[in-house]
Amino acid sequence: MNNKETLFKEKQFTWNVTVYLGYVLGGVVALASFATGASVWALIGLVLVGSVYFWKLGRDRTTYTLTSESVIIEKGILNTTIRKVPLTKIQDVTFKQGFIQKQFNTGDLFLESAGESGGGMPIKDILDPHNRMEQILELVQKK
Repeated sequence: MNNKETLFKEKQFTWNVTVYLGYVLGGVVALASFATGASVWALIGLVLVGSVYFWKLGRDRTTYTLTSESVIIEKGILNTTIRKVPLTKIQDVTFKQGFIQKQFNTGDLFLESAGESGGGMPIKDILDPHNRMEQILELVQKK
């Protein structure tokens, strides 16, 4: 980041309960199907476990970084996508928090930048989103 101060860097918050529940449910379906001889249900169970695994892997590979100059989103499992928006281009920050997210103090931020339409750049499911929003707005006002 070349002499730019990194103010925060974090990954998406993964709800471990959801992940483990998906693994358990998929495993139970697969095991029950082996016991009854229904191979279709075994396949469904294995697909469920694989889907939960890749969902979690994708979330674990998404990183949000706020520097004194820009907001950077890095994501990807096999391919990597990096999106960097200079703070001088940010015009609006929207904060959204659902009921479950409130319980874990997580939420989503959407950054609108100059020349962009359609919901903005998402920063999804991060810890302490309200304070992160204030941090970004404070930096944007200084620029």
